Parts: sequence; C-alpha cells; structure tokens
Amino acid sequence: MASEQVGPATFRWTIRGPLGVTLNSTVRLTEERTNQLLRYETTTGPGMRTRWTVRFSPGSQPDRTEVHEVLATPFGRLGRTALTLVGKPPAAEVAANLRRLKQLLETGEVTDTEHAVAGKFGRRVVEDHRHPD
Repeated sequence: MASEQVGPATFRWTIRGPLGVTLNSTVRLTEERTNQLLRYETTTGPGMRTRWTVRFSPGSQPDRTEVHEVLATPFGRLGRTALTLVGKPPAAEVAANLRRLKQLLETGEVTDTEHAVAGKFGRRVVEDHRHPD
C-alpha cells in the first residue's frame, strides 16, 4: 500500500492486490484525541465507507499502553469476504497494523511487513546477479 497526503487530514491510499488489481481510496481522519483515540474512514458514499477506530489506554503496568483497533467494513460479512479475496483479510490486517504500530512506537522503524505491499515500509533491495568481465 502506498499513501499520499492530499489535504490537511486526507490521504490517498493505493492498495495492490493479487493479479495486478490496484484499488485507490481516499481516507479522512475524522477524530483525533492525543494519546487516546484516532478515527478515520474512506470518503466514499455513506453506505460504502470503511471505518477504523484506534484506541489507546493505560496498560496493566505503569509504562505500558494498550492499543485496540476496530475495522468496520461496508456490507458486513460480504465486505470482509471481498477484502479477503483481494488479499486483505480484515482480522489479519488489524493484527498486522497493531504489530507495525507497536514496532514503530518502540523502535522507530517497522520490520514486520506481513500483509503489507513490498516496499511500503522500507527500500526494496534488488540484487545484481551479473558477473564482472
């Protein structure tokens, strides 16, 4: 997935799925409470929006934070099935998003690229297999 900021709280996402399928979506941050909550949604028609809610709360230990993500897709089970068919199963996406967020917050970089498009979180290394003359 690639992301480009197109407005103050609006981003253009490009998702590449299997068989060369490319999906474009515009996502808007709808609510932000520092250290508590992020909400964002696609900008498609009202019945077609995908919504995410990410909540942050104090963990069981003083230096811990619990993070919970909820993904709501249009068309319920049918929408989740469609996402699964394009290689983006919602449950796996949520788990992968949370792992990447944790890595980013703890280390400043993302190393878990499961369920991510190649090149999204780092440079892709291309080896040159030509032999010198």
